[in-house]
Amino acid sequence: MNTLANSYYIKALDQYPYDLAEFLESINYALSYDENNPDANCLMGRFNMEHLYNFEQAKYYFEKALCNDINHIQTYYYFIRWAIDVNDLDFAKRLIKFASTLQGVCQASLLHRRGTIEEKTGNFKKALKLYEKAINATIFNSNTDFFKREKARVKNKKKAQLLKTKR
Repeated sequence: MNTLANSYYIKALDQYPYDLAEFLESINYALSYDENNPDANCLMGRFNMEHLYNFEQAKYYFEKALCNDINHIQTYYYFIRWAIDVNDLDFAKRLIKFASTLQGVCQASLLHRRGTIEEKTGNFKKALKLYEKAINATIFNSNTDFFKREKARVKNKKKAQLLKTKR
């Protein structure tokens, strides 16, 4: 374990996404001290996905994180989101299936990601069921509130879809 890499990773994590210039300096130091650090690679993948919209580069970092730690739970959450964003829904489903076997993974978050896949394909009824399961599976108020907002948003989409078909 490279303590300098971890120190710079923690600095980068603390700065992300509020001070991207400082974040980049810290994350680059972290990766220069340990280019295989799964935490730093996952965070760099997030940066590429969320701020640069460089999805190929994000994929590279997520894959590198998992190559160095197949059980790196945090990477799965973001790599699944990446797969959904780039419409590789079969890959997202495979990632969810594998991630669900990992000890410590948040099953509620995976249910939410499954719901997002259903929503993206227009299956609002199934998405709503999965979001409800996520609400029931979570133990955190912040997740409960988020999942409820997601559910309400999809209900509105479903209503709009019904109104469109009635016209």
